[in-house]
Amino acid sequence: MPLAHHQDSVACMTQPLVRAATRHIAMLMVITVVAPVLAIQPARWEHTTEADFEPGQRDNVVVTNLGDVKLAARTDVIGQMPEQASVIYDLQALPGGDLYLAAGPEAKLLRRAGDEIDKVMSLEQEQVFALDVYEGKLLVAVSGQVSRLAVLDGDELMTLVELDGVRYIWDVLVDGKKVYLATGIEGKLLGVDLAADDEPAVTELLDAEQINLLCIGQDDKGRIYTGSDTDGLIYRITSKADADADVFVLYDAAEPEIGALLVTADGTVFAGTADAEQARQGRLEDAVSEEAGRPEAPEQAPAEPEEPGEIP
Repeated sequence: MPLAHHQDSVACMTQPLVRAATRHIAMLMVITVVAPVLAIQPARWEHTTEADFEPGQRDNVVVTNLGDVKLAARTDVIGQMPEQASVIYDLQALPGGDLYLAAGPEAKLLRRAGDEIDKVMSLEQEQVFALDVYEGKLLVAVSGQVSRLAVLDGDELMTLVELDGVRYIWDVLVDGKKVYLATGIEGKLLGVDLAADDEPAVTELLDAEQINLLCIGQDDKGRIYTGSDTDGLIYRITSKADADADVFVLYDAAEPEIGALLVTADGTVFAGTADAEQARQGRLEDAVSEEAGRPEAPEQAPAEPEEPGEIP
């Protein structure tokens, strides 16, 4: 065989071997690349507590202490509080559009006009927990050694009545010329008649066994509702012209405090309950990491078969 022809034959035989080797290397590369991918296994996470969701970013949802994810109400920031005020006790809008804030911990009366919140005044050794409107002016319930009702005239407070023996005025409700007060620490519901020309008349409508009455509501029949601390009671008081007021315990809550009331015209009562022990400082700083508070459904005992009755 001529040498040139032999070389051509060798070349022809080599090309298939090279292609086969190339395919083999490519298959090894594919296997090498695919192998780690096939080693990845799907993972499963179970989020059941508030702390489980804490690292995530929430958008228009809220995570409860029970670990439930629920749609949240939209909120907008309408102003920044002065640094000296860290607590808002009450809000009251006036017909002109200004919004007043009773702030603390040391008594400060703030006003929001436009987008700004400014301090109107500070009250030394006094506190303000409740605001309302009386004859178009801001009514301020001032708590102190001698508590008082006052109206804001310009940027000054004008005292309408002083209330000896009342340490705290927790809530106030205006009904025409009459003002109702939920007070502590003797748990009294007071009615103040400001119609008198000389001295406002103060009437005790309820002297409860609880330390504080915290909130007030009223229906269209003029009946007054108030919520207490200690025992979590809602009282309904019906005033009578010729006799003492009729007092009725409308509800006894499982929680020790009735912190807020909303009474509609037809007498439907919405109550906000609270437990100060559960809200003690530091308790709610961290997300709950246990499924606390979720009630477990009681196990139902199997029903016993009924005995066949006698057929008459």
